[in-house]
Amino acid sequence: MLRNSKVIEVKSRQAELLAIFIPSDYSVIGIEFLTSASNSFQLGLMKRNSLTPSIPHSHNPLERKVIGTQEFLLVRKGVMSIIIFDKDNTECANLTLKSNDSVLLISGGHGITFSDDCELLELKQGPYIAAEDKIEIHLDGND
Repeated sequence: MLRNSKVIEVKSRQAELLAIFIPSDYSVIGIEFLTSASNSFQLGLMKRNSLTPSIPHSHNPLERKVIGTQEFLLVRKGVMSIIIFDKDNTECANLTLKSNDSVLLISGGHGITFSDDCELLELKQGPYIAAEDKIEIHLDGND
């Protein structure tokens, strides 16, 4: 995959946003949110300096209703490949992530392989319910 310092939005054939890939060398000026305000997982990038501090604050304990689980993965060390599937289990993208690359998995499915020892940071909505949270995707050859 070419490194072009651009965020890649992975969409289904029906234009549903499935994932957002952020290469390690992508940079912003100021603050840029990569998700819409209506998305249940807000992902923003910031470039701040001593002239643009974050004013001390807290967050109100608002109740939110979240349907589904979104995951954010940051590769801290190593290399991984991720296949992104739509709701019909059709492959929509195959991405390679290296150190400090990240991806927000919004909808659809995914499969991950590791070509090196890999260390990841994963963030997702909780609580995680092991018996109910995942649905295996059965593709030809992985049954």
